[in-house]
Formats: sequence, C-alpha cells, structure tokens
Amino acid sequence: DSFTFNDKEVGIPEEFLFLKNR
Repeated sequence: DSFTFNDKEVGIPEEFLFLKNR
C-alpha cells in the first residue's frame, strides 16, 4: 500500500497501480 500512495503522489494512473498491485 505504501508504494501505491507514493505512486499516486507522483501522479501515476490508478489503472497502472491496479495492475502493479495485482
């Protein structure tokens, strides 16, 4: 979850985070 928060701060698309967290 920490990585997701970090990426969201940078402005990474949520779709990309979803695939990465998969």
